Amino acid sequence: MFRTVKIHTPAGRVRLLDRNGRRRTILPFAPFPDESVQVQRPEATPEVEQAPVQVAESDTFDIEQRLNDEYKAGFEEGRRFTEKSLRDELTTQLAKNHAVVEQLTGNIIREYERLQREAERGVVALALGIAERIVKREVRLDNEMVVRQIHEATKRIIGVERIKIRVNPADEEFVREHRTQILASSDAVRDVAVERDETIERGGCILESESGNVDALIATQLERIGLALLGDQTKE
Repeated sequence: MFRTVKIHTPAGRVRLLDRNGRRRTILPFAPFPDESVQVQRPEATPEVEQAPVQVAESDTFDIEQRLNDEYKAGFEEGRRFTEKSLRDELTTQLAKNHAVVEQLTGNIIREYERLQREAERGVVALALGIAERIVKREVRLDNEMVVRQIHEATKRIIGVERIKIRVNPADEEFVREHRTQILASSDAVRDVAVERDETIERGGCILESESGNVDALIATQLERIGLALLGDQTKE
């Protein structure tokens, strides 16, 4: 244990002695600070105000000019891109529309031609029907119709001496009565045989010979007229 023996204030030290009186430690003594003494603190360094950065007017103009140039360049590039995109899209759409219009036009033309052919066939069929009715009426009123048909048919037979004429039973007697007139209408024919055939309509006939047959039926002649009027339409 230590005990304090003496404080030497002038020297500002503290001497510690043990119980045997031997000095052990000397510590510096710091007097209590006087309240009157003011501790001077370091003065704060005043902040230095920074001066505003001065930008030259020429630099501002250059910046604005560059921004304006970049804006114009970007706008022009966007305009060209947009025009090209719209032009390509319009071209594609026009091509599609053109193909659709061509298809529709072709369909309309084909449908019109089909209707026209059907109308022509209808008109021809109607005309032939009317002609057939007129001819049949004339046949009933004019018995010489069948003789005239035989005369026209004999002109198509050349180089034969014997022919057979098939006629409707209602015309058989009248044809036999004019057999001599029929022979006189041909230079080569020497013999005429008349045969009745119920499948043949009145006013028509079929001539048979060694060189071939001649169909002089009224229906056959009307059919030939229809084929001549319709032309290639009968092949469709």
